[in-house]
Amino acid sequence: MKKLKTLLIILCFLVTNSCSKFNQIAISSVNFEEVIQLSQNLIFTFNKDLAEENELNKWFNADLIEIMPKVAGKFKWTSKNTLIFSPSESFAASTKYTAKLSNDLADNLKVKIPVDSDLISFHTPFPELLKTETFWTKPQLNEVSSTNLKLIFNYNVNPNELSKFINISSDNEKIDYELVKNLEENSVVLHLKKELEEEDELDISIEKGSKIANYELDKNIESESEVPTKDVEVLDVTSEFEDNIGVI
Repeated sequence: MKKLKTLLIILCFLVTNSCSKFNQIAISSVNFEEVIQLSQNLIFTFNKDLAEENELNKWFNADLIEIMPKVAGKFKWTSKNTLIFSPSESFAASTKYTAKLSNDLADNLKVKIPVDSDLISFHTPFPELLKTETFWTKPQLNEVSSTNLKLIFNYNVNPNELSKFINISSDNEKIDYELVKNLEENSVVLHLKKELEEEDELDISIEKGSKIANYELDKNIESESEVPTKDVEVLDVTSEFEDNIGVI
């Protein structure tokens, strides 16, 4: 009996909520999810026809949808119930946004109805460690091989600042490291100051509080990497001719 009562309450809520949305201007669908790209158009489809025929396919500046933080751009009706927002600049990295419907959306309706006041929340990608690469360095004369670790991110990073928050360990033993000059702006290369063996597991942690793309991490980024083998294995050989001389 209690389960039936609960189901009836949920059903009543859904019906009431659906009816309330029907009697107001609301968004029925969008072309994005919680995470948007830095450069993309936002498309909003409404539950009612809002634009006149002579307003279609014309760019305008009126903020029928208020995006906060403010993003410069223009709007265009592509159909009577579909509005596109095209930013003239990129969305900010690692930033949370909200979209709010303007009451001006009801201007063309003969019978004025309220505009849904619910906010739409979305954000650009937060900092992410995309990939790790561990590789052997070529030893100098009378030196043993050593290992470097490369951390690749989805945004450009400041190696000098970020390295203060990076912890590397193997078998619960901390490994010291030093920065290696690197031309790729979205990565950090570390020279590990410990003699490692092939297939050793590395535990990588980037502590919260570090900043990437003006975003302060609110939790640690954890990852793993494995020291590769030193042997080079030839997997395939392809022959061809250069100046009538066979080469592989």
